[in-house]
Amino acid sequence: MYTDQTLICKDCGRQFVFSAGEQKFFADRALNSKPQRCKECRVARKNSSATHSKSDTLSESDRAYLRKCQEELKDIEIQLTYAAGDYRRDLLDTRKLLKGIIYSLKNNLPMPLF
Repeated sequence: MYTDQTLICKDCGRQFVFSAGEQKFFADRALNSKPQRCKECRVARKNSSATHSKSDTLSESDRAYLRKCQEELKDIEIQLTYAAGDYRRDLLDTRKLLKGIIYSLKNNLPMPLF
């Protein structure tokens, strides 16, 4: 069903073989297009993109927007930290109040005022 095909690499222009096994692999994973680069060029392309961060390709306005978003994220994190601290304090206050009520009930004392 599958036969080896000779293709031309779009980067280096050399011929490479798209084997029957590779074709089956592509078909099994519903990859409809044929490879456009030879193995060497695919590896080189993968390695070069791994060494460059995406911020290298951003425009100055995009970098400024990214910095602004990062600063806003830090502000949100700080606000959430404070809110969590307030929530913990409220829980501690509630626990103290409940302990006082339980203590009063056990010892027939007047209830604490709220």
